[in-house]
Amino acid sequence: MAAFARSDIEVSPTSYVDPGGFVFFHQGGVYRAIRPAFADFYRELIESGRARVLTERNGLVPSHISPHTVPEAGCDLVIAHDRVEPATYCVEWCPSMHKASALQTLDLCIDLLEDGLTLQDAYPWNTLFASTRPTFIDLTSIVPVGEGLLWPAYQQFLNFYLRPLELAAAGRWKVARLMLLDQVGGVDTEGFVQGMGAGYALRHPLRASGTYLSAALERRLQANTKLNARLQEKARAQARGAAGAALRRRFLKRLRRRVEGIRVRPPGTTWKGYYDEVEADAEDDTKARTVDRLLGELKPATVLDLGCNVGRYALMAAGHGARVIGIDSSEHCVETLYREADGRRLAVVPLVGEVLSPTPGFGFMSGQFPPLVARARSEVVLCLGLMHHLHINGRQPFENIARMLDALAARAVIFEYVDRTDGNIDRLDHGRPIDYTIDTVCAALGAYFRLTRLPSDRPTRTLVVCER
Repeated sequence: MAAFARSDIEVSPTSYVDPGGFVFFHQGGVYRAIRPAFADFYRELIESGRARVLTERNGLVPSHISPHTVPEAGCDLVIAHDRVEPATYCVEWCPSMHKASALQTLDLCIDLLEDGLTLQDAYPWNTLFASTRPTFIDLTSIVPVGEGLLWPAYQQFLNFYLRPLELAAAGRWKVARLMLLDQVGGVDTEGFVQGMGAGYALRHPLRASGTYLSAALERRLQANTKLNARLQEKARAQARGAAGAALRRRFLKRLRRRVEGIRVRPPGTTWKGYYDEVEADAEDDTKARTVDRLLGELKPATVLDLGCNVGRYALMAAGHGARVIGIDSSEHCVETLYREADGRRLAVVPLVGEVLSPTPGFGFMSGQFPPLVARARSEVVLCLGLMHHLHINGRQPFENIARMLDALAARAVIFEYVDRTDGNIDRLDHGRPIDYTIDTVCAALGAYFRLTRLPSDRPTRTLVVCER
């Protein structure tokens, strides 16, 4: 067997809590070192074929035993995982993606009960999206069922899945995403009550009263640690006498039905009908045909679509075989793109986010989860119908926009210049003098790229192909 030297591997900054082992990277591969006390269990899980069945049925990350060891960590068992890219987090998902992850977590947990197993975590950071399908990446979250609560991860599921989804159903997904940046606490009872607002109590008086009582009890228990300890021990004692496999299964299935019944309805947006309105004004389909031809010529493996709207060009890029990330600030647009890409089984991961204020690094020392800029870098970047938003609403000079595109694009950018005389400029509230020309814009882009100008679908727009 080959040995990995500790100095030759990069330990994942998120992998320091798990008693079963730790995740590390080596030459582009993803591995999990298993500590000796847990080696027999996870070796059996892999060699028996049970992990493969869970992969096929429940989206567990494909895994196999590696011929390596990490002797300096005392680990003779190393498991290799398929790499899932791009890495995205729940603070960037649309509600339907969050719901898909919640249902996958519950389905996996229900399936595990057949073998006397469970999940010790109910944590959305255990999920990455391979295209539109959630992949559960935390193999060592799978543990034998112990004596105790029906599901020890239930409180975590409440804070990270159920309450955020109920906020989404109330049209408050942005609030939920902000609270999920607390990757330790998630949406606690008090945060949920505050996030829902006064109207929640009027619409759901019985549920609201229970929520308010829970919040009051949590505050009391935080102030009285002895009472908290007594109640927790009483709950564990009751569970030890009652929690069998059948009861656990009924509990999880009931929880699944509750999640399945949550209807996530994102708020409407001014921009959802943007493509229909804008392209109704277009003189022809020159822009679409040109972008399609360029994607066919460039043949990128990865594409980033900035300000993707409902995803016409993201879907086009995926049709050329690219793995696509689409980013838009409109929750409604991202929902629309997710459902379309999922229905067509296309390799698109749509994300809710501001192009000019993408997800920063967060978690411990702001480095546990890397920023979106580092995770989204792609071979080709699409920046179509976005320039005027970045410059006018976003107040960014073209030098900043060019620097951003340089950071995100490994090979090329397909950029659309929008002249000051374009009809859609009037939609934007600029409130200040706007003075630019195609030459000033191309001068900024030309500091990083070699430029080719091509016609778009109207005289006020020009496609600028920016290549390294």
